[in-house]
Amino acid sequence: MKRYSPTVLRTVLTHPGSALDALTLPRRLARELRTDRAQLDAWYHDLLETDRLPSVLSDRWRAVSGTGLADYPSGSTIGPKNEVLYLLVRALQPMTVVETGVSYGFSTAYLLQGLEDNHAGVLHSIDLPNLDPSGYVNPDGVQDHSHVRAASETGSVIPPGLRARWKLTLGPSSAELEPLLDRVGPIELFFHDSEHSFANMSREYRLAWPHLAPGGYVASDDVDANAAFDAFCTEVDVRPFTWLGRGAVRKPPPSAPVASPRPVARPAPA
Repeated sequence: MKRYSPTVLRTVLTHPGSALDALTLPRRLARELRTDRAQLDAWYHDLLETDRLPSVLSDRWRAVSGTGLADYPSGSTIGPKNEVLYLLVRALQPMTVVETGVSYGFSTAYLLQGLEDNHAGVLHSIDLPNLDPSGYVNPDGVQDHSHVRAASETGSVIPPGLRARWKLTLGPSSAELEPLLDRVGPIELFFHDSEHSFANMSREYRLAWPHLAPGGYVASDDVDANAAFDAFCTEVDVRPFTWLGRGAVRKPPPSAPVASPRPVARPAPA
């Protein structure tokens, strides 16, 4: 590949345990998306040079928070983790994308930029803003530091020029996801980034899968947080694509057998 994301090197330096994952990402992604490296390179060029989304997001975050990205209260902001979401959108050419979990909107902005560069599609997001600066402890007993200072700051780093393709629903995914999926019809991409508990992740994957068009993806943040993603991939009998703590599983085309998700039994404590 002629051009790599400039953030790949930064990922290798700051997360040495993910070095091999980061360095092999372009090759693995081209194979997963069934495209050639020249096309992948062209999409990278659109994102990093033509649109310059990373610098726009950095500026917007500083305007919202008064701090640099190093002070962002949660994990992924700018870099390969979110670039893959953009590339998924460019390759899939989706008309309908559904996301749970927004916070300040970094991942959301990458999804929207992909739709904008495709000149088609709408992103439906669901978010229950957490306003406690200390975060919260999820049902698995894991501390989650993600928060916004006010509900009105949900998605606040998303550039105005991308918002025409965005529809936001405020509320818990436990109440909002199923009716939203019923309402919007078939989707081509679902991205989980809300509460990373075993029960919630399993429920969201299983709700999204029947609404997913053949060839579409269920994608997820923090797939290593618990066993939910691995269990789901086993249930639907599809090998996932993983990158830097995230994962995506593609629904087979109609010619291939499609497994229906079975109820997930929570692993017994060790």
